[in-house]
This record gives sequence, C-alpha cells and structure tokens, in this order.
Amino acid sequence: MRPGVKPGTGRLAVGLAVYLVLAVPLFAYLWSTLNELLAGDIRPVRLGIAVVVLPLFIAVLYLMVRSIHRWEARRQAAVSGGSGEGG
Repeated sequence: MRPGVKPGTGRLAVGLAVYLVLAVPLFAYLWSTLNELLAGDIRPVRLGIAVVVLPLFIAVLYLMVRSIHRWEARRQAAVSGGSGEGG
C-alpha cells in the first residue's frame, strides 16, 4: 500500500457483496439438500450436486476470510504507521 493511502471501506463492502452474491445461492442449495435428506427424500443426483457445491462454498468462505484479514492488516498498518505507535 502506498504511504498516506488508507484502505477503503468501500472496497471491502463491494468485495463482501460479491462474496455474498456467490455464497448465498450455494448455501441455500446445501441447506435445502440437507433439509430434504433429513426429511427422508434421498435423490442421488441432488446429493451428487451437493458434493460438488460444498467445496465451492467452502472455497468462497475461505477467500472471503482471507480478504477480510488482508483488509484488517492494511487498516492496522495504516493506523499504526500514521500515528507512529506500534500495535
């Protein structure tokens, strides 16, 4: 990050919105599949799709967490660098 440039909250908000747009449909599919499975309605095709969707959902969550951690590290660096205090 360039000196004097603070990390933008707007960029984080846009990034989170993109992750949510990707994650919510994946979560909804997994949730409805689990609901049907617990109700006793076992459909192999739906379970097969869920097996593919689950790693995608986990990957989206992982990338979202990584983005938040990077943003937080940049924010901390900007705060500590700007005030002359560490930590």
